[in-house]
Amino acid sequence: MKTFVWLTEWGGFCDYLYFWLVSIENLSYLLNDRKQFFHDQLWVVTQLIFTIAITLEIPICLMYWGYIFPNEGAHSVNFFLLELNLHAIIIILIIIEFYLNDIIIPRKHGYILIFIAVAYLIVNLSYVLITGLEVYPGINWINVLSYIIAIATLILVFLSFSGAVFYCERVKLPLKRQLLGPQE
Repeated sequence: MKTFVWLTEWGGFCDYLYFWLVSIENLSYLLNDRKQFFHDQLWVVTQLIFTIAITLEIPICLMYWGYIFPNEGAHSVNFFLLELNLHAIIIILIIIEFYLNDIIIPRKHGYILIFIAVAYLIVNLSYVLITGLEVYPGINWINVLSYIIAIATLILVFLSFSGAVFYCERVKLPLKRQLLGPQE
């Protein structure tokens, strides 16, 4: 249960689940005469997981390298390499995937993101207030800094989601329509 107090774990879970599901779909597609393996509803869930992953990874990366990493104290090379993997490489992979896939992120996924963001804040706040242990340095939900960081993170989630939707609507969707013709 303690694993779920870190936003990185929430984002990482979505990243790995998305890549796992897409790998199954792509392999099945290639082996089954280019027929869709997933039922449409499962594909919608896969797209939602991707939306959550891309939207969470940007704030996770920015908040980690901008606030948490500098405030954690001394770091070994091994620690730095592990953190680089968790907070930099995965975001690079998910951004590359964003530009390569044909997923169009709908605005209605924003409601689910709001729910997830509030759920995470409740989990983090409850854990810190019940145990008295800080998950992130300086965020104890007693000082003003805790609320500033929480609001900044929510704003970053909103901006990453809005940017992804904007790019999908202005670039991906017109390109997809142009490539597929009038049937879509």
